[in-house]
Order: sequence, then C-alpha cells, then structure tokens
Amino acid sequence: MIRLLRGQVAIRETPQKSSVIWTPEEQQRQVKTHRGLVLGLGPPRLRGGVEVPYDFEVGDTVLYHFTHHREGWTHPWPEDGLPATWVPAYSVDAVLEP
Repeated sequence: MIRLLRGQVAIRETPQKSSVIWTPEEQQRQVKTHRGLVLGLGPPRLRGGVEVPYDFEVGDTVLYHFTHHREGWTHPWPEDGLPATWVPAYSVDAVLEP
C-alpha cells in the first residue's frame, strides 16, 4: 500500500508524440509535456493554510511536465507493478477531455 504525500500525484505515462507548451510563469519558457493517466492523489496541497483542490481526479488523462529527475521519481505502482511517476500537483498542465 502506498500513501501519497500532500500535493503529490501518481501518473502513468501513455505513449504519445512529444509536444511543447509555454509555461505561464514569470519567466516564460518552453517545457516538454507528457501525457499520462492519473493513478492516485495525495491530500490537496496547502497554500496559506487552506487546501487547494485538484482540478482533476483519478482516471483522468492529463498533460504534465517534470520539475525533477524523471527516473528518480518513477517507481512500480503497487496494484500492477508497472511504472508510475510521482509529480507535484503543480506539474499537471491540462486535463484532456475524452
């Protein structure tokens, strides 16, 4: 059993051709996006003592980017043993509609 920490999302990457998006940060930059299926969510992150709800849920297909070393944060998912990546919730850029 895995208990994700506050503000963490477990995502399994699904094959796709890479794409690039512009981040809406103060210093705009291009980032490579990945497509994946949300497998699990930790409790919502806190901002100023208030929980920030997720804009997506388990089972959604999302676009996300890495803010850290990909291989270091990819581990087997306990339910099926296949790889899943843990990312902070703010790394999720969009939810893809079915």
